[in-house]
Amino acid sequence: MRFRGPSSVPSIPYDLNTLAQRVREQPADFAARMDLASALEKTGRLEEANQEYLAANRLDPRSPRPYIGLGSLAMLEHHPEEALKWLDQALKRDPNDADVWKAVAQIQDGRKATQEAITAYEHVVHLRPQEAEAWRQLGALYGAANEPARAREALVRATTLNPGDGRAQRDLGKVDQTLGRLEEARQAFEQAIGVDAKDAESMAILARIRMQLDPSPEGLTRSETLARNSIALHPFATAHLTLGQIALVRRNYAHAVEEFNAALLLNPGLLPARAYLSQAYAGAGKAEMARSAEAAYLAARARQSGDSGGAALQR
Repeated sequence: MRFRGPSSVPSIPYDLNTLAQRVREQPADFAARMDLASALEKTGRLEEANQEYLAANRLDPRSPRPYIGLGSLAMLEHHPEEALKWLDQALKRDPNDADVWKAVAQIQDGRKATQEAITAYEHVVHLRPQEAEAWRQLGALYGAANEPARAREALVRATTLNPGDGRAQRDLGKVDQTLGRLEEARQAFEQAIGVDAKDAESMAILARIRMQLDPSPEGLTRSETLARNSIALHPFATAHLTLGQIALVRRNYAHAVEEFNAALLLNPGLLPARAYLSQAYAGAGKAEMARSAEAAYLAARARQSGDSGGAALQR
């Protein structure tokens, strides 16, 4: 993970010999040290770059730039804790560097430190309120923290700034679905599919939402077609769940059983599929199978009831 920004090292030529000669001639020249360090980093000579960043830091301990360079090196070497240490020092010297805050946010997100990542992205959007990607990431993190209202606010900002971000549209649709705002969710998923006609996940969820919004025979047929199109691209449990429910409404119990079992193969923790599977077996006259499916549903529900937090957005 690398980052560059206005407060980071500038673009420089790659003539290492010239840069090294400049440092030998002017060892106390802060800019010369930073230029050489950056060039060494770009050419993969990380240990030498580290020494030059440290030398620049000794020349000007108040500058955030050597700390940014050291943080970048630590990220390149996959040492997130060390990178955070250096970047924290950079932010103490310049708390308004959005690139550094974004790097911190990405590291914290990678460490699954959700609250710390949220805090860092909040700094990014405060400093750069027009950055759609940061709003999308912040919205996804709010969703992971079980804060759907804040997630929606951030994702609305993201999609307003960049309507062509299909991922943000999909995440907004998921949040609206969680909040029970099905019409808004429908619109968001349709926008996502408009961006990417092969977005199988959005198609799968949209099929289920359309089924809920329009349970008429014609509506169910349209939802069925969309769910099957989704499965043709990629198998999602949600699409099989929708097909199972449609089959249940039509009293095609054998088909319903097949679809619910397919959903559970893809996602054993999908509780609605377990609940409906019991109904499908009962409708098919298989009482013993219905009781077994109900017992499996109750056991799965008991296991999930101990889980803390809500469903996180997939980013």
